[in-house]
Amino acid sequence: MSPKPLSPIAVLKEPFWKEYFERYVNDPFYWYQPKGFAIKEENLALIQKRLALLKQFEEKNWSRVQTDYTRLLAKKNLISLRKKLSQYSQSDYSALARMNKVIFTTLGLAWVDPESNISLTPVGKVFLQARSPQKIVQQQLLKYQLPNPALHVEDRDIHLFPHLFLVELLLCFPETGISQEEFILFVSRAKSISELPWIRECIENFRRLPRSTRQELISLLDRTPLIQDGKITAQSRRSSMLNTVRLDASYALNFFTLSDCMEWEDNYLKIPREKWGQAADLARTHSLKAYWVEYSHLKDWFSFYGDNQRTGSVLDALDYYEKTSNVVQAGQAYAVARQRGLIKEPLEVQDYVSLRIKERMLEDFLELNLHLLEDGLSLVGRQYPTLIGPIDLLARDRSKRYMVIELKKGKAADKVFGQMQRYCGFIKKELSPPDRDVRGAIVAREIDRKLKYAFHATSSKLLQLFRFEFQGKVEEISC
Repeated sequence: MSPKPLSPIAVLKEPFWKEYFERYVNDPFYWYQPKGFAIKEENLALIQKRLALLKQFEEKNWSRVQTDYTRLLAKKNLISLRKKLSQYSQSDYSALARMNKVIFTTLGLAWVDPESNISLTPVGKVFLQARSPQKIVQQQLLKYQLPNPALHVEDRDIHLFPHLFLVELLLCFPETGISQEEFILFVSRAKSISELPWIRECIENFRRLPRSTRQELISLLDRTPLIQDGKITAQSRRSSMLNTVRLDASYALNFFTLSDCMEWEDNYLKIPREKWGQAADLARTHSLKAYWVEYSHLKDWFSFYGDNQRTGSVLDALDYYEKTSNVVQAGQAYAVARQRGLIKEPLEVQDYVSLRIKERMLEDFLELNLHLLEDGLSLVGRQYPTLIGPIDLLARDRSKRYMVIELKKGKAADKVFGQMQRYCGFIKKELSPPDRDVRGAIVAREIDRKLKYAFHATSSKLLQLFRFEFQGKVEEISC
């Protein structure tokens, strides 16, 4: 049955509002935040306690411990029950457990890997001990980006840091701030920082409209059925795009505004006058350093987001794209880092890209020719994802020992050597049987003195250094 035709309203005769309306009802993307327990300041101590109980189940199978975890939460009075615990079904237990999982993954405190094992991240362990958990959350907010693999939302056309976008937008409205209604109508639909002038213009024009016209516009948006792929998909609650965004807005706002430089006053989100300088410094630092990254795997996201030493800078992005041999995006990140003066003695961008292409060719070649390093090596995975970052090549030798193979890729000697050792330690703890050693190898087209010194510092026979030539010659280097 076709929807009843809508009567045109005066505001849609204006080109600006006609464009806005069409974008709003036809664009399915918004600042989605999964529903769960509200992440706000007064709940952080409770989240700490719930995480402490989850730690008791670390490295266990999530699907098998959900009931035990939920019962323990109830026993400690850390969740509210709608009925007696004995009346809860298995699906009820799972739902309550998933609600907490959403909180922990949103904050980067813990996650469940593809094998369904529970892990607390370095950030989660710091959060457990923090006297002021809000500071930890604020640090995470600066790194949190939309989208990310933890959201399980495909093809989302938004590339930004929502908290930092809000900071910059609020600085455009220092006296008035923005309302929750304006967040739903405009802010939550922003796709990148480049759209900030458009969002600002929308809010300013909206405020100039007569009150009755504003209500008429909202009413029309609310009556326009939800359309996806050209088909009406409206549901009883999510009847329109506006209502869909509205239903999720409180969860997004609770999290994205959990900052000591923002506050709600008379239903308007503002930056207090005494915090203007702090917010401006934050926005300035963000514009110089931050860089949105397209993470390939869930583990890659949590290795960054769950690491309390990582900041989300363009150098982090460059390191990730180099590590994953993503030449195009590495070149883009390199150009930005060079423009911002973050790289000493930089190559020209075209020379940098040429070097990365050669390094990717090396990785491609070695993947198919591991026997050149050693007879009997078999590939486990390329860009093998781990919680501390992806491994270039992970192999096993004839004795079934794992071998971590890292390419130098232009990195400093101490960095690539330390990286290889960390990966070996991770594989030893997470994958390798206790009675088997883990081997490590660095392959480089050129061997510099610093890299030799790094190998000189260890007496381990489990670590090797190879020089590679594209003619297919591989030479082990004795240090």
